[in-house]
Amino acid sequence: MFRLLLYRLKYKVFSFYIIQNIQKYFINKYLTRFKAKKIKKFIKSKNETFIFVYDLRISSIAYGDFFQNLILLKYISIFKRTKIIFIKFSRKNFHHHQSISKKEKIKRLLEFTKISKFFLGKKNVQIFNFKKFSEFNKKNLVWEKNKIIKSIPIYTYSLNTLHYLYEKKNYYKFIISKKDFKNLKLKKKLPQNFITFAIKYNSNTTSRYRDYTIKEIDSCLEYLYQKYRKYKIIIISDKSTTLILKKLLGIKKNKILFSKDFGKDFLDDLKICNHSKLFFSYKPSGSSSLVEYSSIPYICYHLNKPEFSIFTKNTLPNDLFFNKTIRHPWQTNKQLWLIPINNDLKNTKIMSKISNV
Repeated sequence: MFRLLLYRLKYKVFSFYIIQNIQKYFINKYLTRFKAKKIKKFIKSKNETFIFVYDLRISSIAYGDFFQNLILLKYISIFKRTKIIFIKFSRKNFHHHQSISKKEKIKRLLEFTKISKFFLGKKNVQIFNFKKFSEFNKKNLVWEKNKIIKSIPIYTYSLNTLHYLYEKKNYYKFIISKKDFKNLKLKKKLPQNFITFAIKYNSNTTSRYRDYTIKEIDSCLEYLYQKYRKYKIIIISDKSTTLILKKLLGIKKNKILFSKDFGKDFLDDLKICNHSKLFFSYKPSGSSSLVEYSSIPYICYHLNKPEFSIFTKNTLPNDLFFNKTIRHPWQTNKQLWLIPINNDLKNTKIMSKISNV
């Protein structure tokens, strides 16, 4: 009897994932084409401002998910004034981010607004509570306004919409590069030749499986020492991780540098990454999420070949590849996505590579 109940439970869970994945797959693969056409139509219209809402009550507060939406707006801003509105957290909806403290949620909101102002301009970023937004929504043309009012998340398909919206002729206007950070001052001067290595360690998030182990950090550093002997290595990490790593790495700390010795926040980290000769990531991080939309060379790994399909218990990611062999249509031949064979960094398969622009 117990086995029968367990089997039925597993079947229900598995069926839930299948239904969820089918829905997500068709939204990201096909509905996003329609969304892209709709945005193109808006760009050609007489409307002056594209207004986008990032509803923090129901949206992810992961840097990667946020950047997928911000980068869509950065592209649209080539053609139209673009505004982003953040709907603040509410007590009623805090359960969507149970693993994150209220203090951390507020901190993340401030970070998101700061980064948005940096890329879109101060006048194009606003923060509303839901009541104030409802009043604003009645008088203004807002992207996906009906879904926002019904509290339906829209952040999950922005990147794939951008894939179909993107045109190669706009590459240099769209892509993030050094010039975007020319007015951002760091605490001290960066070394002339260096590579960046993003590390997430001991985090307090739902994606802790992406945290590095000390063994993985040691293996990656050893690989980088041998392959890039003439370059300094700057580890990109938050303040708490930096303090921990400086103690754990011991004698090795003399061979490496830390981003928090040059800058104070996440935006400074992004400048450091965009001034490096190469960005390296063995596991996903906030920094690696933005580097995907930059012009710098990078090597990013997936720890295994993506086995996501509509018939597995794995939830499909929000950012499907552009096609079977290319992650993004703006990717260059110096930007690689690799799969390590048996966790060996020297023995890899190419997962995504494209010819240069």
